[in-house]
Amino acid sequence: MKPDEIKIAQIGLIALLVTGITILHYRTGAMHITSHILLRELYFLPIILVGERDQLQDQHTTGNGLPWRQRQEHGKIGCVRQQGNG
Repeated sequence: MKPDEIKIAQIGLIALLVTGITILHYRTGAMHITSHILLRELYFLPIILVGERDQLQDQHTTGNGLPWRQRQEHGKIGCVRQQGNG
């Protein structure tokens, strides 16, 4: 798969998870408080997955291939390279 297709598939999976959790959460009655709380907590799963996906992309596929901290040390992100006098 191409990187764009993988990204679309990942976004689709996250959207499907959120939609599925939402449907189950709203269909759970007030009498089933344990299930209701469990489904509420499952909303953290898509958040964690998106965070991990972004972190992996930052480490492996952005910029010049160096992790963010190494790019910052090389002056690519977060600071301005200073030119020597001369």
